[in-house]
Amino acid sequence: VTGSWTINSHKVTYSYTGDVPEGAPAVPEEKTYEYGATVPAATVPTMEGYTFSGWTGEVETMPDEDVTVTGTWEIRSDLSYTVHYYEDGTTNKVAEDKVVTNQTFGTEVKEEAIEVEGYTAKDPTSQTITIAVEDNEITFYYEKAEVEYTVEHYQQNIDDDDYTLVTADTETLKGKIGEDTAAAAKTYEGFTAQTFEQVKIEEEGTVVKIYYNRNTY
Repeated sequence: VTGSWTINSHKVTYSYTGDVPEGAPAVPEEKTYEYGATVPAATVPTMEGYTFSGWTGEVETMPDEDVTVTGTWEIRSDLSYTVHYYEDGTTNKVAEDKVVTNQTFGTEVKEEAIEVEGYTAKDPTSQTITIAVEDNEITFYYEKAEVEYTVEHYQQNIDDDDYTLVTADTETLKGKIGEDTAAAAKTYEGFTAQTFEQVKIEEEGTVVKIYYNRNTY
């Protein structure tokens, strides 16, 4: 009487557990190994915006039973986005960047332009983005605010060297904060305008005074 032994063979199967994101890579194919055989490690899958737990239940040597290997996906919530506030047409900051952390992949975030002294936000003043793995940026552009400033004209007195404001000729002009005024001297019969300098326009209270000396003949 003779007999023989046959080495048992068993299956190794792979599956995802928990919430599986749409588009996740396919699990490794089911394979059969003889008892005691070396079982190679399965490739660890990757997917943008998600972290894989690793394969649980893997074996290096095939046991005398079937093996089920599982893994889970977790959506990333360690992402961030940055909001920039730039002067129009430049990358010059009019306010410090805003960095928002602990953001979840695939979610929508909405930001509104902030108020910046001396500047007006250009459209769009509201922006929405969907959080990606990187390059999450929102940029708002600002132009210098336009404000009013005053130009006053003073004529030299006939009796002394003081000057009197010509109230009727006081002008209210407009310009952008930080830029120079555009005041201009007037022509008065019997007077000569003195040299004056334009000034930087401030948010309020900017005044240019132009003086006129009486002509002597």
